[in-house]
Amino acid sequence: MVVVDFATSTSAQGKLLAASKTGEPLPPGTILDSGGRPSTDVRDYYAGGVLLPAAGPKGYGLGLIGELLAHGVLGQAKALNWLVLAVDLDLLSDDDYVSRIDDYLEWVKGRAPADGFDEVMIPGGT
Repeated sequence: MVVVDFATSTSAQGKLLAASKTGEPLPPGTILDSGGRPSTDVRDYYAGGVLLPAAGPKGYGLGLIGELLAHGVLGQAKALNWLVLAVDLDLLSDDDYVSRIDDYLEWVKGRAPADGFDEVMIPGGT
């Protein structure tokens, strides 16, 4: 099983809230102000600005897919949208699916870790 929990924006809302309390500037590339201009001032976000997507256009596409799926389930926009996707593999795959996925995850875990890390880990995995 693989479990991931992430935002598709450059920052989580909690980090913006913390910056609003400390007055610290946001990292460049985190938000745009209400006029669409880059800003590091968290007040610009709360005055109608937006968070930028992580990973540029690819992150935008991933976030859009998530929002479209969630909107279909939740209806109108909510303050905090959550989407949980569970797949019944028996409906979608053949008997070899689990072994192919296990083999792939083992291959991923077998890659050389980045400097400073001991292993490559799988989210939600053991």
